[in-house]
Amino acid sequence: MSQVFVHKRHRVVAGLKWIPLPGNENTNPRQELKDGAASYGVDSATHGLVFRTQDGRSHGAVVPNGAPASANDAYSGAAWLAQLVQEPTLLVQRLAHRDNRWWVVAVRPGAVDPATDSVLPEGQAVEKINRVLFDATQDREFFRVLVGDDAPESPYLDALPWEEDLDTSAALQSRRKRSTFQEFVADESPARDVRVRQIAGIPRWMIFAIILVALAVAAAIGATLWIRKEKAARELEDLQRELAESQLLQQQIVDLRGVRISQAVGKALSEDTSTPPPMRVLQGCLDAYSKVSEMVAGWAVAKVECATSNPNARVTLQRDPMSLSTNAGLAAWVEDRGWSVSVDPAGTQATMSLPAAWGDPRQARKPAQLPSSEGFVLRDGSYLQRLQAMTVGTQVQITAPSARAITYLDPEKENAEAVNERYQPVPAELGYQTGRIMITGRGVWTMPRLPLDAPHYSIGSVVIQPEPLGQGDKFNVEATYVVGNL
Repeated sequence: MSQVFVHKRHRVVAGLKWIPLPGNENTNPRQELKDGAASYGVDSATHGLVFRTQDGRSHGAVVPNGAPASANDAYSGAAWLAQLVQEPTLLVQRLAHRDNRWWVVAVRPGAVDPATDSVLPEGQAVEKINRVLFDATQDREFFRVLVGDDAPESPYLDALPWEEDLDTSAALQSRRKRSTFQEFVADESPARDVRVRQIAGIPRWMIFAIILVALAVAAAIGATLWIRKEKAARELEDLQRELAESQLLQQQIVDLRGVRISQAVGKALSEDTSTPPPMRVLQGCLDAYSKVSEMVAGWAVAKVECATSNPNARVTLQRDPMSLSTNAGLAAWVEDRGWSVSVDPAGTQATMSLPAAWGDPRQARKPAQLPSSEGFVLRDGSYLQRLQAMTVGTQVQITAPSARAITYLDPEKENAEAVNERYQPVPAELGYQTGRIMITGRGVWTMPRLPLDAPHYSIGSVVIQPEPLGQGDKFNVEATYVVGNL
């Protein structure tokens, strides 16, 4: 989307659609811009700009569909910034506090990154910032990031030092500087070629001329035409009123749909992240395991199972048929400790239940707080790779993230007779993704070192199987993770 604001009596537009121009010598750049707009999703582009850099290259942008009418005569903030910077620069600035929308634009001297100049919600803005800084790292390019004090939470942005804290040449690394567009531009006046102008359609002066001719003809026709005009005006007013009421109703439905989608995503994310702390779950299972030895009243411990959906740890016991231990002896041993046990009719296997503590649920995460799927692969994937390489006998399996299935009550269909028609799936780009992690290993002493202590991880179950002395007890941990949308 686009947004217009005022700086020093100049209207400035943020969020244009940038289009590369071939720059043929025999072609009009404005015609190239008009012809290329449809290929980039802007149908019937009528307003845009073309400006040239010192090396003669042409850059173009058009006003996207749905932009405010005031954008058709405003100055491009991105082009203005590109003409002032001396080095690669990334501007991150909140424009709409009520809607929590951010302007993200990357420029180089005389050029605008066509993938930026976007006004986005916080979550999408963070994804855009991460992409620009990640690509810059891959290309060994250094950015000066202009950002205010209320910057969105981004791991790539937070990792950059502040320019005022550097005591060496600042251009040798990416860094942050506290500044907004208005502070950076200050009293500099924009060049004429960064102003949006009409590139197609009937010129404004011709429209005025047509209106004047029409008025003259109307005056000449006389009273009859005036009466018909008054009748047509009343009919038009009625039609406009009906249209306005219909548009208002449709907008209310759109707004309510957005609220319900947001609530459905928040509820699902609460289910997936308002869970016991992973490290507390691991410790709780180890504590339960420590309460039993390899033999319980003559019965061998086969495995200890811990599930966060169950407040008790489950211990499976096996009895050697040649053993002198009995069902009654096991029941008495368990009763002395206040636990519970059930024995199968054959008397060869029993299941014991003892209390365990998984810790209080954590505060639910918000969509904007989730790591991107790319960031998860680079950061968390590296941690788990090192765990598998450095810990003998440990195996890690990670499934690819997939869209979380979420439904919401559609305002347009909530009165449908069939219940299944009332609920619609949340679009994947408005939700988030989930995946699973399975870790198996030997030696329960390594469990507290598993790198799962992050708010986007949740442990579902832990299984510990005793092994003969010296071989290391086996363990299996199943966990889930959540990452940002597609």
